[in-house]
Amino acid sequence: MFDTICDINTINLTNRLFYTQKYLKNEYVKANHLAKHIHLFNHEISGVDYASFGELRGNICRISEKQNIHNETAQSGFEVINTIYNFNKNLELYQLLIDKNGFEESILFFDSLKAPQIKQIRKSFNNKVSSQTEVFYTDYLEFKTIEEHTYYNGEISKWVNPNQGDTKYHFKENGSVYKFRIRNNRDEQSKTTIIYNSDFQILESKTYSQKNKTELLYEAVFSYVDNVLFKIVYIRHKPSKSLVASTYEFLFEYDKKGLLISFKDNFVKKTWNYDKNENPVLIKETPHNDSSIFETSMKYKYDKYNNWIYKEIKLSRNQLKISEKKIFREIEYFHNQKKT
Repeated sequence: MFDTICDINTINLTNRLFYTQKYLKNEYVKANHLAKHIHLFNHEISGVDYASFGELRGNICRISEKQNIHNETAQSGFEVINTIYNFNKNLELYQLLIDKNGFEESILFFDSLKAPQIKQIRKSFNNKVSSQTEVFYTDYLEFKTIEEHTYYNGEISKWVNPNQGDTKYHFKENGSVYKFRIRNNRDEQSKTTIIYNSDFQILESKTYSQKNKTELLYEAVFSYVDNVLFKIVYIRHKPSKSLVASTYEFLFEYDKKGLLISFKDNFVKKTWNYDKNENPVLIKETPHNDSSIFETSMKYKYDKYNNWIYKEIKLSRNQLKISEKKIFREIEYFHNQKKT
């Protein structure tokens, strides 16, 4: 709903990890340049759960993840997803493998996610390749060329989309960054200017109409205290096909240690509980102004290196379970691993 706030497609904009020094200084975030990928570049470098990088600790070579999903409302009722993350000794992710009920997807980065020159996406079903896509990047990680090869009855069809030039970046001498993005689609003709500080924290985002360049369509302002995000104000000045003109506030509350304990917006409230090692062990989310009480809860368990190895997500309505997801992780460390 709010992906136009900062033009960070498919990313949870209210996740405070993406705006804090703690996240941006995480060793895995720095090793993979994820701050730049999230803020400066579009989601086509994705296929990766960016939020997980802010949580990783130690020298990991592989994460094997199995999701067991149970949904009371779905016909099948049960689904299994297997995911493998492969890292090199420099903490850089170079491959992601996903297996979902026989559908397999391999995402491979050349040379690693830190500064990929090529991203290769290979999809298959029951060990038969169905498509292969290669995305080529410039030195600034802008799209250069996209090539898609589809395999059908033994034949290969090729689609090439060159030079997507709808985004530009200006890097200032003081370290600040300006991003300009132009949209020209059936839903919107606009130009967005986003300003970041030298730490890649978003300061503001404003979007103007391309037809009337002085007409402000929507904007977002980010407020920080000691490099910690505590408020986002989003204002949509002109309604769209799916959104009405309105103002939304995102409020963040922290404890004395600087740990996030509460988040509120116009619709939901989210709370965090932590263990003695400052790892979140229980996160709850409930909506505002709803006659039926919906609640989402997330529970975690951790290994001795403080990486989570079990995650349980439950959605309930009036205390009756609607769906449940259990995620089990096996983490392999390099031999010189030390406890952190």
